[in-house]
Amino acid sequence: MYNDLIKQTHDLPASTIAYVQNLVKNETNNIDKAKKIYQYVQDKVRYISVQVGIGGWKPFNASQVDKLGYGDCKALTNYTMSLLQAANIESNYSVVYAGSSQRNIEDDFTSMQGNHVILSIPNNDETVWLECTSQKLPFGFIGDFTDDRDVLVITPEGGKIQHTKKYNTEENIQTTTGNYTISNEGIIHVDVTVKSRGIQYDDKYWLETETKRDLDEHYKERWDYINNINIEKMDIINDKDNIEFKENLNFTATNYPKKVANRMLLTVNALNRNTHIPDRYRSRKLPLKIKRGFKDVDELEITLPQDYKVESLPNKKTIENKFGKYQTEVTLKDENTLIYKREFIIKDGEFPKDDYSDFRNFYKEVARQDNAKVALIKKE
Repeated sequence: MYNDLIKQTHDLPASTIAYVQNLVKNETNNIDKAKKIYQYVQDKVRYISVQVGIGGWKPFNASQVDKLGYGDCKALTNYTMSLLQAANIESNYSVVYAGSSQRNIEDDFTSMQGNHVILSIPNNDETVWLECTSQKLPFGFIGDFTDDRDVLVITPEGGKIQHTKKYNTEENIQTTTGNYTISNEGIIHVDVTVKSRGIQYDDKYWLETETKRDLDEHYKERWDYINNINIEKMDIINDKDNIEFKENLNFTATNYPKKVANRMLLTVNALNRNTHIPDRYRSRKLPLKIKRGFKDVDELEITLPQDYKVESLPNKKTIENKFGKYQTEVTLKDENTLIYKREFIIKDGEFPKDDYSDFRNFYKEVARQDNAKVALIKKE
């Protein structure tokens, strides 16, 4: 593959080589140079799907991509590799089975495998992986499309199998902080900040380029258990350097708590309620595999309506098992203020099929606890 498909395609024009060398001349290490080149590629080219040439396996020449400004995964990866070569940075064209299934390249025998190409940059004891088809992804972030699987790295010395980045449970974190106020009329006023990293970043970074109308629809779907939402502010920050996605939102909604006579029933978890319960199987035949773990941490200050006082609070709850951990607590800060804390962790791993019922029950209990209510009674 190296000698017959790739080696002769690194034919950048001298003007582009000079441009790239000038672009990175002030950077002191290869990773900082590679970041600048990756940003140059993202700004210059766009992805189109092309399956021509030798069975769809040979990339377009780098000179052609440089001229046209587009290409498929093979062409754009090869182009980025050529630009890095111009700056004396080693990188390798790498073949992968892309998709959510995390399929590995088979290493038992030699064959043409894979459905996608990414780039790897050796960096001391670790490897930096680049998705060259995206104009949005941060440098060194590959997300769930090519994470945690064996790929074929093609080098001048021959092919070798390497494993792509695995995003661990603690890396896939979402933190929700802020406050909300409940009025005497049952209107909720929310001011919240949501920060996401790892695969949870991957779930949200695309929001950066959505229209205001589409964002409005997205958030109303995210909080579909709250009726009559009116979003007043949406401030989105995609921090590519730290690979963190930050959402600052303000919204109001009417009739959030349920009013019964002189009482209000307030579902305390307003912003990160788990409503998902895995499907039920009467006769499960396959083991349970959780591909990617995650961690959610929430802390909110809740201002109660002036005319009401707390009648009862939900009990503190902790559930811990082989699948993860769930912990929630509601405390009284003062007469009119509550502090709500929640932590929900799901661990990745493979479990026997007989464990599936317990896993489903865990999710059912989390959904039940996320629906716990504070009882408020009108002051006399």
